[in-house]
Amino acid sequence: MNHSPPPNPDVDPVEFTITLRPLPSAVPVFIRLRRVLKSLLRTYSFKCVDYSMTPTLSHEGTPATKRHAGRRIVRQRSNHAEGRCGMSDFRYWRQSICDGEWTHPVKGVTVVVTPDKRRLWERNFRLLQSAGAKIPIVYNHDTTTNGLMLGFVIDVRQNGVWLEELHEYLDDGAVELALENGVSVAIHPNIIDPDNGVHHGSAITHSGITPTPVVQGQGPAVPFCGGDK
Repeated sequence: MNHSPPPNPDVDPVEFTITLRPLPSAVPVFIRLRRVLKSLLRTYSFKCVDYSMTPTLSHEGTPATKRHAGRRIVRQRSNHAEGRCGMSDFRYWRQSICDGEWTHPVKGVTVVVTPDKRRLWERNFRLLQSAGAKIPIVYNHDTTTNGLMLGFVIDVRQNGVWLEELHEYLDDGAVELALENGVSVAIHPNIIDPDNGVHHGSAITHSGITPTPVVQGQGPAVPFCGGDK
């Protein structure tokens, strides 16, 4: 009588199904989930190939939609679905950088911000936008594939000594994380048009959500209202 040996998980390709239930925490659930998956990969060599959110009953008593992986943060609709003026609460004006001399505490790089520099960054933002480029919003300036994508900058404006960015976050988790932290922009010293070689000067290439922004004195995020400028 032959008995087949049991599969060896260290040799044979196997997959495991684990069901997780989030407990109350100050950290948004999708942020915690991402940290768990990154820890499994980096520390224990387990790669997540797929995950889904189990359907549950919504407040109306109808089954919620099952959402599959595919974005860095899974989009959901709940408390931030609609805000004042009927606009999406995923959009907020954020003070990003203002006039003055600012030095990065770790890199030691100093940026001098003037009204002319702010206007240049606004002009080059619109130049990049018209060329189809998107300015991402990431956590702690991590633009690698392992970084946490939170949304995109969709507009900028001048407001006194400040250059403000209109942030469109991906979901509730991104909103909660972003509003608990400050904003720090990444500035490229000189963008060049690949078609004609024209140098356009410095430009903002991404916006970082961070607990330690270089530029101090930022005011609270302001929910976007249609017609804001």
